[in-house]
Amino acid sequence: MKKVFGVLLFVLLFFSVGMFAACAEGENDSSEGQGAQTGEFDNADEGKQEDETLSDERDKEILHRWGNWETIFSPNCITNGLKICHCTQCGATKAEAIPALGHNSEEQEYDQSVHFRICSRCGEKYDIREHVFGADLSCDECGYVCDYTQGLEYEKVEGKDEYRLTGAGNFTGEVLIVPAAYQGLPVTEVGDYALQKVQAKKIVLPDSVRKIGRQAFAKSAAEEIVLPKYAETLGDAAFYGCYSLKKTALPEGIKRIGSSAFYACLSLREIVIPDSVVEIGQQAFDHCSTLTKITLGKNLERIENAFLQCNRLLEVYNRSVLPVAADGTMKFGGVARSAKNVYSIGVGHTNLMTTKDGIWCYEDENSVILLDYRGENPDVVLPDTILQKPVELIENSFSKAGNIESLTVSGGIKDIPSSSFTAMKGLTELKLEEGIERVGGGSFTGSNLSVLRLPSSLVSVEGGSFGSDVQRIEVAESNPVLMSAGNCLIDRQSKTLLRGFVSSVIPTDGCVEIIGENAFADLKELKEINIPSAVRNIETRAFYNTGLTEVIFSEGLESIGAEAFAYCKDLTEVSLPETVKEIYASAFIDSPIGRMTFTKTNGWTIKRHPDNASGDAADADKLADPLQAAVYFNEVAEYYAGISAAAVWVRG
Repeated sequence: MKKVFGVLLFVLLFFSVGMFAACAEGENDSSEGQGAQTGEFDNADEGKQEDETLSDERDKEILHRWGNWETIFSPNCITNGLKICHCTQCGATKAEAIPALGHNSEEQEYDQSVHFRICSRCGEKYDIREHVFGADLSCDECGYVCDYTQGLEYEKVEGKDEYRLTGAGNFTGEVLIVPAAYQGLPVTEVGDYALQKVQAKKIVLPDSVRKIGRQAFAKSAAEEIVLPKYAETLGDAAFYGCYSLKKTALPEGIKRIGSSAFYACLSLREIVIPDSVVEIGQQAFDHCSTLTKITLGKNLERIENAFLQCNRLLEVYNRSVLPVAADGTMKFGGVARSAKNVYSIGVGHTNLMTTKDGIWCYEDENSVILLDYRGENPDVVLPDTILQKPVELIENSFSKAGNIESLTVSGGIKDIPSSSFTAMKGLTELKLEEGIERVGGGSFTGSNLSVLRLPSSLVSVEGGSFGSDVQRIEVAESNPVLMSAGNCLIDRQSKTLLRGFVSSVIPTDGCVEIIGENAFADLKELKEINIPSAVRNIETRAFYNTGLTEVIFSEGLESIGAEAFAYCKDLTEVSLPETVKEIYASAFIDSPIGRMTFTKTNGWTIKRHPDNASGDAADADKLADPLQAAVYFNEVAEYYAGISAAAVWVRG
């Protein structure tokens, strides 16, 4: 358009000049004739020449009688206009440009990435510039205070004026907010792996995002992820291993929940599948061990094997046409395999509720199952009954309920299942009342208990039941089964050390003959341990993933179990007494053992399983040298790692 206008203006100007010249032609010819007859102007007569030139200019001015100007094109903000007028005597035309008006705006505006002005005449955005933030996170020019995370990484989306988020840069902090725009263009995608392993507690995406890539948030520490309302694509394994994720709302726009999308989201309690979703992929919610309720959207057609190990998924609200039923089968991906209640629109109702004290629970036919805490009071007492029904716990009840500091478990709750109160980081005080009989494995791991008091009624405690910060353990003297000695929890009857702590000293008086499964597991601060001569067996994973740098084995030890000292990253040397007759091949796997001393080097056989009658004879010469023995033992461990977890060295 500008080119057309320019050509037209040129033609009109040319036409005007031509007419003007034509109108002045007679006078000019006359002058030229006179000049020819009288000869050229003499340089000596300069004054006379100037007078005649001025006279000619005046003559030209009076040749045309111009009328009023007429606007042909009006100017706008960025383009000149055009006006013309005509000679009233000869019809000659001349034209002039009307200067562009220029944009006009009274106020400066901004978005998250740039500030700009919007013209009050034409509505065009102009004077667009990126923000420059000062130390107080406000832009020096427009005053906009940054409300998103700076320093994130982006790339241009191929073939589009859009950006894709690709990384978190050097982000540190608790809240990561992705902006809706970058360099004046919208942010429409979160790329593959973009925010994996980010340590933010909360991640917020703008509504401009339409695509979320594969493993976009995998293994992040986020407890809450705010997703765009109308995203269209959710990549496979998008939230894989987000162990702390408690809250998110899926966008109303995605059609498929990808494979492994929420795999091992151990803190996810509830999820609503939007009506836009047609398919839930393989392993989408596998190992979501605290998932209690799910709502299925109206248009859901297919559920693959998506809900394995969701043993706490008690309730399904089915809005789809799928005939989901609580029948304990793997039909429809196993979504209702553990369900106690499946209800649909207009049929049935939820049995989940929250008590006035903030306890979230499920009312079953004959009992009330305690699930979680949603109150504000840090001091919590779990009652014996609710709605006049006895209460009970299930696996992972109250797992990661971080706002509880003091917990009392009433004696009417006889059984505390495995992992019931795991990862309660705020828990510093625990009271187990008389009447409690059993504590399952891992029940209180990950807490900050410093003192542990156990009632006389407690007769069964599985290994690894309590956290690593316990400094003192006390057991009621009248307890017929359990005792404490050397700050260790011991089973009197089997003489098994059930749980030890960093400050523990294994008693030497013969009350401990077995170091039980997971007894010292995951104690990173444990550096040294002395195994007394009364100890005969060290069981599976007894010192798994500890900080041990030195282990003293005494004569009398006979067996070292599977992965007993696995993943002890600082353990470089061991010396095995003559009495040892059995060592599982995986006993020291992934521990950097560089020297392994066998007091007895002859007679060793390597078996695929302890019950096998025969095996391969070990090389006694290699075992005689501590350096070669370490290499040899590690080679055997690696060989059997993919063949048999029960592979064992046996000395006859």
